[in-house]
Amino acid sequence: MAQRFIALVTAATGFWFIVSRWPDYQHAYQLLIDTVPIAGFYIAALTGMMMLIPVLKIVAGIGLWRLCRWSLYLALIVLSVDFVTLATAVVRFHSAASNVPFVSELELSGAVNVEVHSLWPTYTVAVLSALSLLVLALKLSKRQAEE
Repeated sequence: MAQRFIALVTAATGFWFIVSRWPDYQHAYQLLIDTVPIAGFYIAALTGMMMLIPVLKIVAGIGLWRLCRWSLYLALIVLSVDFVTLATAVVRFHSAASNVPFVSELELSGAVNVEVHSLWPTYTVAVLSALSLLVLALKLSKRQAEE
């Protein structure tokens, strides 16, 4: 029962991420090609890998729903990468936000307006990934102990 719920949550969060960033996925090849001269091949490759995570979350969710053995390992890997990525983003955002009061007005002369979105979806998906990861890891350890 818990594995099917985790399957549904994993696939839903992967699908939500793809739908919310559909224009980026439509032009992913061009986006990655344009990233190479700006940030380098390493960052472009990392960006491409991060665009695969939601797709792999959907695949892992379908596998978990069908109770395939391989999907448990795939889900552990994908949810680990997803949690680490989202947790890193949250920490970096909060550390950058805490440095704002210390920016002098001289540094703000060429400032750019930045559109800010809510981080609640990031918090929510990170917590769901962490809880799912914990339940699946306990399930895997229990399965290995029985064997």
